[in-house]
Amino acid sequence: MVVLIVAVLATLFYLGVEHATVREYQEAARNFEEYIKVASNEDESYQALVMLGEIQRVFGRWEIAIEFYQKAVIVRPDWRDAYIGLSVLFAQREDWGRAAHYGEEARKKSPVMQTSLPQNPHQSAFGWIEPLAKAYRGLGDVPKALDIIREGLRQDPGYPGFSALEATLCREMNQRLCTSSADGLIEGLLRQDDGIRAVQVAEVLGNTSPASALARSSFVRAMAGDLPGRRLSNVDIEEWLKDG
Repeated sequence: MVVLIVAVLATLFYLGVEHATVREYQEAARNFEEYIKVASNEDESYQALVMLGEIQRVFGRWEIAIEFYQKAVIVRPDWRDAYIGLSVLFAQREDWGRAAHYGEEARKKSPVMQTSLPQNPHQSAFGWIEPLAKAYRGLGDVPKALDIIREGLRQDPGYPGFSALEATLCREMNQRLCTSSADGLIEGLLRQDDGIRAVQVAEVLGNTSPASALARSSFVRAMAGDLPGRRLSNVDIEEWLKDG
């Protein structure tokens, strides 16, 4: 009798795996949900709960997915996959703080799960990297995001998602550096009462760039006398502000 029950449970679990593999998510969810009601094998329970979290995430049922992932964490707190799932989910919701938290939790865990069950070693090894990098980007820490994605590229240079995100982050980093440098140059010129060249720099930037917006702010401050020891009333600056 016991052998029969074990066989039935194993059938439910592996049927769920098979349906999930071919993206028959509704059938997979039914099998996993029946399985976890009576399961006693913690490794299988963990994987069933993670799969249920993945399925609910695919359908956008965020709160249900979170509940399954968190139950999986309780079963195996030292395994990565549930933390990765939570990080991915919160990144999709643009809840960057929680995406970063669970990404960092996944990062701390070993990528190797001590189990005889089939695993996805690539997901366990690298699945935390992209959502964590996106989380730090969302939080405004582009340098940290870039460091994380480059760590991924060092470990797996051929992964296309890493390369694409690195290129995006590099563009953003360069834009920020350019904006900061241009703003510093414009403010420096204004502090030296060199409004003509400050306007020339701003004109090169154009009226729509982030650096141009900062230039406008610096000009307004200069005209209002907010730059120490300087009060400019330069016709060229006034005209540039009107034209912009």
